[in-house]
Amino acid sequence: MKKTLRIIILLLALFVSFTLHANAATADASLIIVNPGADMSREVNVSWHTTTEGTMVRYTLASDTAYANKRFAVAECKPVPFEGKQGVKQCKASITGLTPGSQYRLQVGMGNTWSSDYLFKTAGTGTFSFVHITDIHSFKDIPTRVNTANDVLNKAKTHVDDLEFILFSGDVTAYGTYYDQWEALYQMDTAREMMYAITPGNHDYYNDSAQVTSIDYFNAVTNNPDNGAEEVKGSSYYFKYGPALFISIDSEAIYHNQSKYLPNTKKWFEEVVRANPAEYIIVFCHKPFYTGNGGSGTLTKFMRQNFVDLFDRYGVDLVLTGDNHILARTHPLINGQNTNDPAHGTVYIVGPQIGDRFVAPGTPPSEIAFTEGGKVDGATIVTVGDGKIKLKTYDTSGKILSTYEIISKSSTIDKTEFLKSLSVELDEDDISAGTLQFDDLGLGRINKIRVLVGENEVASSVYPLANSLELTGLPDAGAPYSLQVVITLRNGERIGKS
Repeated sequence: MKKTLRIIILLLALFVSFTLHANAATADASLIIVNPGADMSREVNVSWHTTTEGTMVRYTLASDTAYANKRFAVAECKPVPFEGKQGVKQCKASITGLTPGSQYRLQVGMGNTWSSDYLFKTAGTGTFSFVHITDIHSFKDIPTRVNTANDVLNKAKTHVDDLEFILFSGDVTAYGTYYDQWEALYQMDTAREMMYAITPGNHDYYNDSAQVTSIDYFNAVTNNPDNGAEEVKGSSYYFKYGPALFISIDSEAIYHNQSKYLPNTKKWFEEVVRANPAEYIIVFCHKPFYTGNGGSGTLTKFMRQNFVDLFDRYGVDLVLTGDNHILARTHPLINGQNTNDPAHGTVYIVGPQIGDRFVAPGTPPSEIAFTEGGKVDGATIVTVGDGKIKLKTYDTSGKILSTYEIISKSSTIDKTEFLKSLSVELDEDDISAGTLQFDDLGLGRINKIRVLVGENEVASSVYPLANSLELTGLPDAGAPYSLQVVITLRNGERIGKS
């Protein structure tokens, strides 16, 4: 009887062990990453690799740890271009209809086999924070690079309670055509904790001979919004997060093939900004516009010549870059000149190299407000909201290296005085035409001006360049009429005058 009982207990133990092992089976899904959706208040994108047909995403609110109220997102899959990865497919899924300002969790898999949890947060209406980091150069033979980046990103959590996402301004890998370098990068702790927004650098295009290849490798490990410039979709894209518009420019593509990619990218940039009004505009790309040591002169000149006028025109607040390996931040600049006013102009940041390949400090040009070269492993926490963008740059020890505040381009406008400045002068020869005049507030501070007679619009201008607006189609009869002027500021506030 005792022998029989022992056999039964042993069989039960084996059954329990087998059941636990079966339930703990790992899903056939790797390189799982959450990337931005175009409207981060309601959508995100997910990318993963698999050799199994039918894998999908299941997701739910973060509080639902048992996935009792789960929903599913199906994927489209296609083979990856990496050497030695025959049979491996990249799958892309979009999760839509989410609740703004909410924390979610997701898993990838099928049936009873699912990956570990990945977390993300949708944009709300309040203040939010993210981390800018660059030039990690993930390389399997030098693990200290990714390990150091992991430490730097984890250290950010000691400075801010709630991080929403990580933004990378290129060179996340040493050779973007090498699969294991992406594997190492996506093993960082934050890859499971929040969304990653990545723009490519030159190294992310490279093979092991440092030759520029195809963007197909980058796009095979990311799932960015399909709203970029023609020919460079996936590497150029935009997304909205709260009051901010984020725009990724593929600076590598436009630098190496200017005739093919540059005109499309500049045209696309203007279309995006004009169609997506936002209190703050944040651009990220790899190539810098200014450097802490004055180096990289040819490429910085190229970037300035092609984009600074656009950034000034539309009031870009912040540009996040890399490549130079020396930490630097400019003064707020318009046309390359210090405005001495944090509510005007654009601030440009170059992040430092992570782990090794440090560059000694040099002589900073006059546009640079802060720089630190040499061995600096660090990143910048960017907090957006309450009428400002706060910048806090720190190193891997947690030491604060620099702080700065960029004031909202709407917050310092004297609205009463501006409305007083509005005046209309009719054309003496044609009373159906005239000119609306107003004080010059500076570039990029007004989103739109509309002039109406009743319900008929007689003039409008998005991001007006001048301090006047030509009016046409005014009533030419002798009866009095009223003009209504409606001004939309960058923060969405509307002010008006009759």
